[in-house]
Amino acid sequence: MIEIRNIHDFNDFVEQLLSQNESDDLEYKSAAGGFPGSFWDTYSAFANSEGGVIILGVAEKKNGLYLDKLSDELIEKYRKDFWNNVNNTSTISCNLMKTDDVKVVNYKGHNLMLFCIPRARREQRPVYRTTQPYNGTFKRNHEGDYKCTEREVQRMFSDANVSCSADSRILCGYDMNDIDKASINQYRQLFSIAKPDHPWLALDDKDLLQKLGGYRKDRQTGEEGFTLAGLLMFGKGSSITDNECCPDFFLIFKKNLTLNYDGPIELFLMEHGKQIYFNFIDKYCLAFKQFYPNLLFWKIIYVEKKLRLTSLFVRP
Repeated sequence: MIEIRNIHDFNDFVEQLLSQNESDDLEYKSAAGGFPGSFWDTYSAFANSEGGVIILGVAEKKNGLYLDKLSDELIEKYRKDFWNNVNNTSTISCNLMKTDDVKVVNYKGHNLMLFCIPRARREQRPVYRTTQPYNGTFKRNHEGDYKCTEREVQRMFSDANVSCSADSRILCGYDMNDIDKASINQYRQLFSIAKPDHPWLALDDKDLLQKLGGYRKDRQTGEEGFTLAGLLMFGKGSSITDNECCPDFFLIFKKNLTLNYDGPIELFLMEHGKQIYFNFIDKYCLAFKQFYPNLLFWKIIYVEKKLRLTSLFVRP
């Protein structure tokens, strides 16, 4: 995300921005006819995506950018309008902004307003317009703001439940056909080596997954099914990358013989020129076991959208 805090020369910064087209983290808004209502679509989209900067007072047209002639009085009115609305849940569900996130810049005699919209934290999403999350939640793709589907909004609400970790989210519509049998067998082998007399080894696959947190029942709602952690550990590649689970999923491994190990990261992303997907167990057995046959503790990191890291520790 473009960062505007602690910038000293805003004229030079604006000069650089105005040389760019709109993108996944940059949006121009004309304010010649009033504070634009579409501002809040973009606010929602940036907040639910990776954040971004909105420049108010610039019109993007086919043949270039045009600067509005906004008076000092109009700028002050827009400033008040913004702060009144960003703190009004009838306009937007969550105020993510600090005073330093809004800057007024006089660029070559033209007043511009810069808004640095941060990415909302997991527990703050979805950020939506008005009071209708299923009709007012947006996401950012390239240079456009797109309304989220009901399923995408539901996933955000589920992930925002801080009383339940994201890894324990119950996935809709998944069954044993989405689980890779060979990966469960590989895990059983690892488990039996570490703890040959453990009673869980006698359980069937579904009961074992339930013990491991890969399948659970929500006692409040009665909903039950495979969890995100279960699919990431044992799921088939196509099931993991389904929109319901982790559509942007791929793996990196960090060798971790001790908790404080800080060595190089090894990447296994390509095979025959194509990106391939593995679950954690499959990947471990394929790549790591040949190098570390006695390794019974390892750290796995999965990456989802622009290197957003989540750690998972596994003890067989």
